[in-house]
Amino acid sequence: MLNILKKNKTPSTTDINKATLEDFKTIEGVGDKISAVIIKYRSKLQGFSMFSQLDEIWGVKPEVLVKIKQTFKLIELPYIQKINVNTASFKEILKTPYVDYELCKKIFEYRDEVAELQNISQLKNISGFPLDLYDRIVLYLVAK
Repeated sequence: MLNILKKNKTPSTTDINKATLEDFKTIEGVGDKISAVIIKYRSKLQGFSMFSQLDEIWGVKPEVLVKIKQTFKLIELPYIQKINVNTASFKEILKTPYVDYELCKKIFEYRDEVAELQNISQLKNISGFPLDLYDRIVLYLVAK
């Protein structure tokens, strides 16, 4: 069996969204640098909403990700302040995780075309919209 935790180390929480730098460092293969990268990415996302978001963290080895997923759970989902896609500025939407410049531009072009999105699912109507990221993008955007 894999060695998951460092000898005589136990995290203070099992909730990945409450885990500290020290909690992550209890895992075999995780030191200061990887702990800091995980926390920085978690902050960017306003918290992890799904475990698959861990796979997006650059520089963490797959075997370490397995250990993290075995040690921590998604107990308390984060509260994410959603941005209204109909009233937000270009810069506001561009700051949204998973939205790059090209996608932001397409969202604005579509918004101009339809005047106002009635439902956030209309994003799927945008030509070239990354459907594989839809479930992540709608964590941050709303149509009001």
